[in-house]
Amino acid sequence: MDIGNMDLALSALASYGTGSSSGVGSLGYAVSTAVLGKSIDMTQEMGDAMLKMMEQSVTPGLGGNIDLRV
Repeated sequence: MDIGNMDLALSALASYGTGSSSGVGSLGYAVSTAVLGKSIDMTQEMGDAMLKMMEQSVTPGLGGNIDLRV
């Protein structure tokens, strides 16, 4: 999984209070929501790639033979 938004995560971590229990719970919720979002995006990309692969395999024999006339 790509962790491209590290600055966003660090800024979210800095904005939460280190001593408050509500800040820790909110941080956990924010992190789990972000991870779930990344997982959903990856699943959608994999589904799109699978769909494209299946569309290309509808006619698997296409291009396998060459018709020549003499």
